[in-house]
Amino acid sequence: AGRVENLAFCPYEDVLGVGHAAGYSNMLVPGCGEPNYDAFVDNPNATKRQRREAEVHQLLDKLSPEMITLDPDAVCAVRPDAAEFAAENMRRREELEKDRKAQQKEKDDAKTKMKGKKKPTRRWRKKQLNVVDEKKVLRRQEQRRAREAEESKA
Repeated sequence: AGRVENLAFCPYEDVLGVGHAAGYSNMLVPGCGEPNYDAFVDNPNATKRQRREAEVHQLLDKLSPEMITLDPDAVCAVRPDAAEFAAENMRRREELEKDRKAQQKEKDDAKTKMKGKKKPTRRWRKKQLNVVDEKKVLRRQEQRRAREAEESKA
């Protein structure tokens, strides 16, 4: 048939197109059209219309519902009361901030735990207060005698 100019497989099919000097020929090549679908493509066999519809749906999904309107002039319109709108937003923010601060204050007031209550050294010291040893008894007696001596001098 002559010299081969070009080869092209039909995607996802077993057909090979061969362009040569005498024209064009189709060949069937069994097994070559095994579908290795691209994981990022939803439907590789979609028609042009289906692809267009899918793209429109993707774009609509990106839009927030507030932006979708039936009035085409609403997108370009400017609110005449922008100052009032800004003031209302500011008031609303201040109220939310006050509520948040009040809740935080209630939460802080509800805390009764003191810092350092559960530290190991503090627990050890508390235990040591209950331990009675000779040195402690002698020290207390000396302190008591010193106090009594000061009181008798005065």
